[in-house]
Amino acid sequence: MSDSLPRESAVLIGNTDGRIEWASDALAALAGFAPGSLVGRDVGALARAVGIERASLASVRERVRAGEPVRVEFALARGGDGLRRIELFVQPVSKAAGLSVGFVAVVTDVTEARRAEAALAESEDRYRHLVESCPEPIVVHAGGQIRFINPAGVGLLGAASAAELLGRPIMEFVHADFHAIVAERVRKMEETGEPGYRLEEKILRVDGRAVDVEVAGARVQFQGEPAIQLVGRDLTHRKRAEEERRRLADRVRETRWRESLFALAEGVAHQLSELSSTIVETADQAVAQGAEGARAGGFAAIRRAGLRINALTEQLLAFVGKRRAVVRPVDLSALVMEISDRLEAEVGSRNALSYDLPARLPRALVDAVQLRRVALGLARNAADALDERGGTVTVRTGVVELDGERLARVQPPDALAAGRYVFLEMRDTGCGMDAETRARILEPFFTTKSPGRGLGLSEVLGLVRAQGGGIEIESEPGRGTRVTVFFPAPPPETRELRPRARTRASAARARGAR
Repeated sequence: MSDSLPRESAVLIGNTDGRIEWASDALAALAGFAPGSLVGRDVGALARAVGIERASLASVRERVRAGEPVRVEFALARGGDGLRRIELFVQPVSKAAGLSVGFVAVVTDVTEARRAEAALAESEDRYRHLVESCPEPIVVHAGGQIRFINPAGVGLLGAASAAELLGRPIMEFVHADFHAIVAERVRKMEETGEPGYRLEEKILRVDGRAVDVEVAGARVQFQGEPAIQLVGRDLTHRKRAEEERRRLADRVRETRWRESLFALAEGVAHQLSELSSTIVETADQAVAQGAEGARAGGFAAIRRAGLRINALTEQLLAFVGKRRAVVRPVDLSALVMEISDRLEAEVGSRNALSYDLPARLPRALVDAVQLRRVALGLARNAADALDERGGTVTVRTGVVELDGERLARVQPPDALAAGRYVFLEMRDTGCGMDAETRARILEPFFTTKSPGRGLGLSEVLGLVRAQGGGIEIESEPGRGTRVTVFFPAPPPETRELRPRARTRASAARARGAR
């Protein structure tokens, strides 16, 4: 009978008077008695002898007499072995069974089992603590639903607590582009038991925002049932760093390309300058030596061609930033008003021109002559962006604090540092530009209109660059274009700027008053 019992178990049979009628040798050894010495002894006396409390014994007797099975656990002091944990199961025998015995008891030494359970509980506590404190997101799902998620996972998904996520479908948080591959991966893990190695995918936070993650998975047992445990890693910072490295590499390539282009343009400009000087001087000498009639007209045409070459040379030097800038403190708002008639001519009569020019603007150290060319060039490009139906061009000046995020959009790359700048802005309501056009807009002679109007915005960039400034271009198809040039501003003034909005008409009145 004892062969089918757990290790360290013993059996005894007692009669209705509470005396032992039969006991296995294992019980005698367990209680510390000689084999065969327990038969005939009173069960209560034996229980007290091995340390069972009288109250506990009385409770057991009462329940057995009532015909109720009893299972209790108690401590047994056994010599040098120390305390042992003993489990006692007593099964009353009904008189209807026709037996003279009163009960059958099974006594089991559960000391090692309890130690193992305690060790397992401690191990589980350590594992739970490790999982809870792990900085990487950990999720357990079974039957397609989230059963466990650690704090890092809660944070990654943007939830307020784990309770907000438990019980929800795991696929609810997988980006639609990855549903098929994730579902197939889970199926293989469940069927084969093989782990799912790291997979880069996108998940969805509770607010719907997509996050790049790397996920590894394995099949586990969770609360007695098969489950999948996922360990993730947020790739946001890594992706951002990779994007920053790509951006810096692009900037380096662009800088080297520009340096090569500038060197070429400067060399060509110097050659053209010498050529134009020779042409003009030769034509002047021919006229001075008495060329008349058709010959004089021909030399005049040659001279005009030489002057056009010289103008092109000036444009090339402006593009490479080699025009010498004579800087002085300039009020950008006042400068715009000084050339408002020329701005109106560039914009054209079919288009509206408006001004937003604060008074008492901090003066910027710029070359006024070159800055006028910048403003006129910007107005010319804004007008080119408007179609035959016309539109609006707005000229605005002001002061702004540039941070790292906005400086990343300023050209030339790394030209400016974070800080306070005075700006001149030209905004139009034209057709706008797509990304491909924006990427090329600062190239020499690039235009979306008919060619032949000079270097375009590349000349503006060169003029701004020569004065220590920068340029920002923002545009979207159908939403117009905004071009802003920045120049370092002096320390903040104590007086507050007062906005002064102007239109074409108000600008004309201002000129008349002067």
